[in-house]
Amino acid sequence: MSSWFRRTIDLDHQRWEVVDRARSPYGILLVVERRDVTGLRMRRLMDGVLIQNTYAPETKQSLSVFTGGLTGLARVYTPRIQRALVIGLGAGIVPRQLAGDGAEVDVVEINPAVVELARGYFDFDPAAMNTMEVCDGLEYLTHSTGGYDTIVLDAFQGEDSPPHLTEPEALRRFQKCLQPDGTLVINRFGEFSAKRRMLTRELHRELIDVFGIESVRLHASGQGNVFFVASPRSKMEPCHLPDFSDEHPTIRFELQLAWEGVRPPPE
Repeated sequence: MSSWFRRTIDLDHQRWEVVDRARSPYGILLVVERRDVTGLRMRRLMDGVLIQNTYAPETKQSLSVFTGGLTGLARVYTPRIQRALVIGLGAGIVPRQLAGDGAEVDVVEINPAVVELARGYFDFDPAAMNTMEVCDGLEYLTHSTGGYDTIVLDAFQGEDSPPHLTEPEALRRFQKCLQPDGTLVINRFGEFSAKRRMLTRELHRELIDVFGIESVRLHASGQGNVFFVASPRSKMEPCHLPDFSDEHPTIRFELQLAWEGVRPPPE
């Protein structure tokens, strides 16, 4: 990056240094950094105003609750994860964690610039994945042979998942691509406003229509993000105890809140 470009921007009432900037077919991406009052260096991937991830480069851990929530819930509700599909790369933390568990991981990301920034600044190694495809998630599913133990949907278009990835037809396609005891795990901004709560209820109902009321769980910490888990099996129960010990200490408490915060089905 040329020296003229280096500057700072205000995010969350804090001053961040701009480390890199990339134009992409879907807008401007930024990599920014700052240190907090404890000296912790934080690196953030921004897609417009959307935070893709906040990262601690020294420890190579995410500082964003949603990544630990996605990986953690997939581990809890899936008997074994040998094959995984992640739709929406972000900074690459979720596929990196699943691959670190020994899973064969396929990754789908629609924006090629995201892949390069994840590799360059967030310790994501595409070579460690089984496949790294740059395409639309539903297009990939349409041609997939399936057989996944878990599918993680963490794709966003603005502040929500792309609508075509959460319509009933897409949810049925996810279901067909899972093993009989597999899991679909979805991250959403669900409790920030009345509108978001309404959208959360709508997706909850759609998942229940496709998978069945006993096969869907909704977890939330009360801090904004919500996590859906759905499975083709007739009744979904935890297969393992939750373990967030590998996550950064600053997010473990909220992850525990999310685990304990099971929301009831919508009326």
